[in-house]
Amino acid sequence: MTNLKKCDRCYSKFENITDSHAKIEIKDRIKEFLEKTTYKDVCNNCISDLDKMFFLIEKYPFPIKGESLIEKIHYNIENNLFVFTEFYHFSRGSCCKNNCRNCAYGFLLSKKSEVKSEKTI
Repeated sequence: MTNLKKCDRCYSKFENITDSHAKIEIKDRIKEFLEKTTYKDVCNNCISDLDKMFFLIEKYPFPIKGESLIEKIHYNIENNLFVFTEFYHFSRGSCCKNNCRNCAYGFLLSKKSEVKSEKTI
């Protein structure tokens, strides 16, 4: 039996397959990453994208110094401003919760109130 779900990362609709034999295998490192995010339902294409980002981290580790940043890999320039890429945030290893445009962790402005309430508890 199948039904459609909406991917929390790319917002595309995908088929939720209830037959466990038909599900794709998710690597442990992707599972660990997804546990750090707000994503609950992620499509196969996004899982494949995340796997590619883990591969890219080996080639382009997180830049410790500003001069190590690579345009189009870690940032883009938009309206004379540096905008960090999703890969930059992914390779950072955690969400800064600043509502970044390309957040790899799914943090949204609407989640800020939840974060504030968690801090006060």
